[in-house]
Amino acid sequence: MCDHAILTSLTDHELLSQLEKLRCREHETTIEILRHLNEVERRKLHLKLGYSSLFVYCTEKLGYSESAAGRRIQAARCMRRFRLVERMVENNELSLSTVSLIAPILTAENIDQVASKARRATRRDVEVLIANYKPPVVLRDRARPVRVIVPASAPASVPPAAENIAEVHSRGGSEAAVDRATDATSSTGSLFTSPSPVEAEPRFFIQFLVSPEFMSKYNEASALLSNKLRRISFEAVFGELLDDCIRRRSPRMRQLRRERRAAVAATAGS
Repeated sequence: MCDHAILTSLTDHELLSQLEKLRCREHETTIEILRHLNEVERRKLHLKLGYSSLFVYCTEKLGYSESAAGRRIQAARCMRRFRLVERMVENNELSLSTVSLIAPILTAENIDQVASKARRATRRDVEVLIANYKPPVVLRDRARPVRVIVPASAPASVPPAAENIAEVHSRGGSEAAVDRATDATSSTGSLFTSPSPVEAEPRFFIQFLVSPEFMSKYNEASALLSNKLRRISFEAVFGELLDDCIRRRSPRMRQLRRERRAAVAATAGS
């Protein structure tokens, strides 16, 4: 392993060359880990060691985070089912995260088509691809009050748990799936209730469906506001757009502008 002193002594070319070699080794190691996981599962070694599942073995024995373990197990099983996926992972045509995303929708009938479309695609494109293979969902517009935990000394913000719920919704999850995500975060005390009223803030959980054209407009508006807003979020973008609409169209605001202009004119005339 190189320490900082050795790295700082390298030329630019040497540093970049070593980094590329490490990246290649990282990719090769990841593939071998996935193959080893498949063999461990085939032999049921995790059960012999006393772990109830391969997931528990990965998190408790190998030290992966829950999300990292889930991605690797999903990808390893997908590679085992479909040799094409394994070849594309080897060739850097499919990333670990992409494989874990498309794995639930892959079948012997659609593997060629899905894998081809997912090849080197962005996460957003992969999510759109997945949505086309899932049954249509029926969701109704709704807004319901909730309480979220906020740090006592920090500005109020939507916690990661709420963002997870939005992610379930954005990926085409059914209303029941959204409710399950809501209930799951509620049971951990991370979304709705707080042991102390001082640490909780009333918010609204909003759900609605939009068209691809709407999302295109939202993305454009987010880009235009990126220099003005400290943090891009649905609430921040919609809040700015609503404020602008109220400033431009509210009769009360128009009256205030007329009064200001009249006051300036009167001052100038005197």
